[in-house]
Amino acid sequence: MKVRSACLAAVCLLGTLPVATAQQEATPPAGNYSADRPVDFLHMKLEYRFTAKEIAERVAEGRVTFTLTPIAQPVRSLRLDAVDMRILDTQVNGETVTFSYDDKSLEIPFAAPVEPGRNVDVTVHFRVERPDRGLHFILPNANDPQKQTVVYTMGEGMDARHWLPAHDWPNERWTSDLLITVPKGFSAVSVGKLVGSTPAGDDVTWHWKSDQPTDPHMLGFAVGRYVKLENTWRGRPVLAFVPAGKEAAGRYTFRRVNQILDFYSELTGVEYPYDSFAHAAVTDHHHRGMEHAGFSMIDPAMFSTGPNDDGLEPLEPGWPGYTIETNLVAHMLAHSWFGGIASYRNASQGWLNEGFGTYLHMQWAGHADNEAVFLSLMRGAAQGLSFTDSSETGRPMVWRQFNQPMEVFQYDGGKIYWKGAWIVHMLRSQLGDKVFWGAVKNYLNDHRWGSVETADLRRALEKESGRDLERFFDQWVYGKGIPRLKAAYRWDPVKKSATLTLQQTQRIAADSPVFNLPIELYFRVAGKDEWRTVELDRATQDYPFSFDSAPEAFAIDAHGKLLSTLTVETPRAMLEWLATSGPTPLAQIRAAEALGTQTASSSTAALSRLLLSPTALWPVRQVAATALGRLQMPEAAQALLDAENSGIADPRVLSAVLAALSAYPFNTPAHQVLLRYAAASPVDKLQAMAARQLGRMKASPELQKASLALLVNTAKSSPRPMVRVAAIQSLEQADAISAYDTLSDLATKPGDPNIRSRAITALGVLGRDEKLRERTFIALCGWLDDPDYAVRPSAARALGRLGDARALGQLTTAAGSPRTVLEKEALEGALRSLRTAPDPRVLPAGVVDRLASMEKENAQLKERLADVTKRLGALESKKETPAK
Repeated sequence: MKVRSACLAAVCLLGTLPVATAQQEATPPAGNYSADRPVDFLHMKLEYRFTAKEIAERVAEGRVTFTLTPIAQPVRSLRLDAVDMRILDTQVNGETVTFSYDDKSLEIPFAAPVEPGRNVDVTVHFRVERPDRGLHFILPNANDPQKQTVVYTMGEGMDARHWLPAHDWPNERWTSDLLITVPKGFSAVSVGKLVGSTPAGDDVTWHWKSDQPTDPHMLGFAVGRYVKLENTWRGRPVLAFVPAGKEAAGRYTFRRVNQILDFYSELTGVEYPYDSFAHAAVTDHHHRGMEHAGFSMIDPAMFSTGPNDDGLEPLEPGWPGYTIETNLVAHMLAHSWFGGIASYRNASQGWLNEGFGTYLHMQWAGHADNEAVFLSLMRGAAQGLSFTDSSETGRPMVWRQFNQPMEVFQYDGGKIYWKGAWIVHMLRSQLGDKVFWGAVKNYLNDHRWGSVETADLRRALEKESGRDLERFFDQWVYGKGIPRLKAAYRWDPVKKSATLTLQQTQRIAADSPVFNLPIELYFRVAGKDEWRTVELDRATQDYPFSFDSAPEAFAIDAHGKLLSTLTVETPRAMLEWLATSGPTPLAQIRAAEALGTQTASSSTAALSRLLLSPTALWPVRQVAATALGRLQMPEAAQALLDAENSGIADPRVLSAVLAALSAYPFNTPAHQVLLRYAAASPVDKLQAMAARQLGRMKASPELQKASLALLVNTAKSSPRPMVRVAAIQSLEQADAISAYDTLSDLATKPGDPNIRSRAITALGVLGRDEKLRERTFIALCGWLDDPDYAVRPSAARALGRLGDARALGQLTTAAGSPRTVLEKEALEGALRSLRTAPDPRVLPAGVVDRLASMEKENAQLKERLADVTKRLGALESKKETPAK
């Protein structure tokens, strides 16, 4: 899934902890460590009741009973995290007792100290009223009277305390029975296995039981009007609860759940751990989806179109970038192992869950399609990290200095996901599959139903491999930044020696020492492949190799085993061979990308051959198309037009061709092609790609006029939501003031919140026009309180983009009122953008390195230009010399 964004209030740091006696004061954990565990929570029985009236009023009552036992010392009271609830009653072993409550924590005294080894039942009867967080009510509203009614919970980021009085820390688990009573016609989905649903009058009670201990972040439930889809996996129920009318899309979206469960079970050596699995459709889920113990929530807006009744082509399998199956379904399923079986003991160790979860979903993408898909996903993660993780400004993977637990999922561009996945991959590459996955199996089994930290993983890997991995973990987990490598190649024909010079160009200092790196090298010599592995442990190092003849090609880290940036001086002829015939898909991808800076006709021809190659994998062909767009040469544009006209069968490759054609905005045939696909394509994403790029095209006033008319009509009336969103984005990109009224209508009109949100975002840009600014300002301020909560964050962000300082008061007032997590994030971001002018002296992480690389490329281009000028001068001299 994509990097989650949420904001957790100060209660996470101010909340109180379980204590041994009533006299002890709860102290906030310094450095975001977990709370102490004076007692062991054994079992939880949670009863929640929702009536139709209460759902409409956003209130609910619950009763929770914990069975617990002291761990090491007698305890005189129990302290539970419980935020902004009405505590109606507390009991100990069935007897009502007094309690103290400060809207943050609940303390329940015992009549006498409870000794270790003795069980005690503690019951809390509570009421939740219009909560800001934790328990979310999605209701029909004036803008969308047909919206699905849903109630759902959030536990991650220590949000369970907003709907459940509990020890809301990730270092404790318990088994559970959840009994959720809802009006007839509603279903309730929760953790564990469905025991049954019992009607009583106008209500139905759904009973879910989990014999697998669960920590608070993996607890939860969803309530809605659902149709139940049923399947089995190895004799266990596999269910999906979807809205009526979404059955076909649900079946298609979840069609490979069983295959993913098989794949992960075999990959890790540990079978899926729960007694059942379920998906629950949650409209407007503020993260689009969330994993829980034995079930996942997913916004039905993210369902794949599939073979639906509208007859549209399916969006999957294997679309590059963000795909529902990979980034949501497969990612959340991976958390059954990393999060379910073993989970981080505090938020600073979050990479153990998200790094493995991200790596597994990338592995699934490659397994379901081809190796190049996995390599492309890893490469994309590395490219993102090159901007966000540097030795100058980056932070370690295990980092505690955050104000709110959810920050750990966001800092350095979601580092715990992407760098976490790379750490897993590098460990696997260095240790080998057998050793690595054997260690992972032991890690999961040794810590089954427990909490873990980085040292636990390291110990498992060292025990299985016999390796000392302290330096690896110091570099990659406790250190910061990534290596930025520069390589130069030279051949000495006299000595018959090829020398590679490798240099680490990142900042090297006491707090960011040089990396120790095993690097795989490839040489093509006399038609044969030769592989070497060297160790780079200093800033600069030469590696000479003796060969009988000059290598025809070389490549560095061709299998993608190392997280780094890589700048290589490779002769053009070698790049052309590597692009079309390289030893791995990654070698081909890197060579094709490099050819995007070569102006020789032979390079364009090589890229064209690769793009049209029926044997090249589709991610490789995509890069070839992108490189032809980067060349900015007429012959490269023609190569793209020829490719489109050739009848490319794979829509993923064709999509890249369309995107590359938009790099030639003044090319009339390119403009015409995009206009044709945007007007009518049988494939959703091809039409969306063309529509999204169309706003950039400026071949002629006539074509521009036709394009804007098409985009306006598409934004208003296309039956494909994806295409409508693309058209709106394109109108924004084109700064199409003439489309303002259309976008304003879309932003105002009741209906799809995604369409409304996208239109509102566009208005924040188009509204900068002085004639429209006042109208836009008034509308955006009004939408801050829109009935549809999914729209309100877009209004806040649009005000930030509008840049009108008058919005400071409105945004400040809204930020100080009860809001959802996403709203508060958007409001705070808008306030920052209005209050803080960009500092031109501050560059994002990694930009300095990229600027240096661009300066080098510029120098090379100047050299080439000088050479061309010299040759042209020589030709002119020949023309002017009289014949003898």
